[in-house]
Amino acid sequence: MPLRALVDGKELISIYLSDQEWAILKKEVQNKSLSVKLPCCGQNGFLRVSSKGLKHFVHGKEGTPCDWESETPQHLKSKVEIAKACRDNGWLAIPEYSENDWRADILATNGTARIAFEVQWSTQTEDDTNFRQERYRQSNVRGCWFFRTPPKQLRDYDKGPKAIKELPIFKIVEDESKNIVLDSDGHPKDLYSFVGALLNGKIKYRPGHSANPEQEAKISFFKTKCHKCHAPQHLYFTEVSAKSCCGKNMDLTPGEIDLDPQIISAVKEILKSEAGKHLRLGEIRNRYSRTAGHEYLSFGCYFCDAIFGQVYLFPEKVAARELPDNITFTRKIKIQISDSTPHWCYSEMGIFCAPPSDF
Repeated sequence: MPLRALVDGKELISIYLSDQEWAILKKEVQNKSLSVKLPCCGQNGFLRVSSKGLKHFVHGKEGTPCDWESETPQHLKSKVEIAKACRDNGWLAIPEYSENDWRADILATNGTARIAFEVQWSTQTEDDTNFRQERYRQSNVRGCWFFRTPPKQLRDYDKGPKAIKELPIFKIVEDESKNIVLDSDGHPKDLYSFVGALLNGKIKYRPGHSANPEQEAKISFFKTKCHKCHAPQHLYFTEVSAKSCCGKNMDLTPGEIDLDPQIISAVKEILKSEAGKHLRLGEIRNRYSRTAGHEYLSFGCYFCDAIFGQVYLFPEKVAARELPDNITFTRKIKIQISDSTPHWCYSEMGIFCAPPSDF
């Protein structure tokens, strides 16, 4: 169902015409006072309204077959929502735009900026996606993709699309009300609002999450014994509950946060303080692990300096959390939290994660 045609040489887009304008145009075409040419093939066409009320153009029965592929209702609805969002946000939106060796579902332009929006309700391979994206790049066009099923190689561990700055991909689904919505937490759900947010700079690529402002970390020291010399001493674990600037729960790996430079620095100050001078904590430094086969930053025995490996420490820290009576000292501090999870960051207020990087 093409949404664009040349009527007496003037380009018209069906979804931008009112019902009255469409009725008048249809009557004039039926009376053969106006001619309709479809830009995909240059052949004659005519006007039609679908059972769902979608105004569109149709190929005539005469002439040679066109390579226009039929589109699903979901694909068409997505194109309409994208085009309307572009137009309502000050961009010129042209459906089924062709240039050189490519054709975009919607080409949005604003000054020199050009974005090709593509809807893939059917499957498409990673190679085909990269190939088409490269053709857009060569034409100085930014490609943005909405997939029902992203290519396998471009999916993350949660089966959602990977966040790639050079290849923006977002997953769409059809909800129970037959609306096309984004299958992603933290973003506007309906496609119309999502595209508007994207065009208005409210969605940007970020190489990692960051929490802003400073978060509170709780450092708890607990009693333990060296597995080698059995001398009693102390270890600690850190608890942080942080949300990123875009509202995502940040997954802080137990053990890694304990060795964060901010935490280590705070621990050193605690050990020098009057309240913490009784704690017996081994030096945190690089040690060789025969199990791992290399050196890494580790805890060690206060007395014999034996390495406390991660395999050994994990159950120790879990047990300490579950036995609060074993905790001898606790201190809360303020730290900055970040991770290295690439994502498309959404913010209504313009407060984004990590370093700046525009869409």
